[in-house]
Amino acid sequence: MKISDFTGIVERMTLRATVLRNLEGQVYVVPNGNIQNVIVMTKGWSRAVLDVTVPLKEELARVFDVLQRIGARLAQDWPDRILEQPVVLGVEKLDDSGVTIRSIVKTPPFKHADVLREWRRRVKDEFDKAGIELAQKTISHTETLK
Repeated sequence: MKISDFTGIVERMTLRATVLRNLEGQVYVVPNGNIQNVIVMTKGWSRAVLDVTVPLKEELARVFDVLQRIGARLAQDWPDRILEQPVVLGVEKLDDSGVTIRSIVKTPPFKHADVLREWRRRVKDEFDKAGIELAQKTISHTETLK
């Protein structure tokens, strides 16, 4: 659940406060009177969103094909964690660092992070095998000497 800027699992609710515990184990006590917005992240399903950025030179049709195969295999291998076939949505962003391609998959509540970790691992392995590079950020530094 996300209440204001706090995200975690609800540990308890009283008339006065809601207690959340985040992934690191930190406990947040949120006075109920301060709660204006609540995001329920566990109702029915979650969605894993995977953004992969490749250099501008990569052939996008090939990248899409590899991503689709990875998604299909992931769904086949993890049927208890994948509710629907992963979908490669397409180009999410295009800039000087590369082309960002977005894929999504529906998962049971609380499983999206596990699915994302495995999905990223498989993308790295399969891209290495296919000779597809992941984009690298370039940092320029200029200095004027006096």
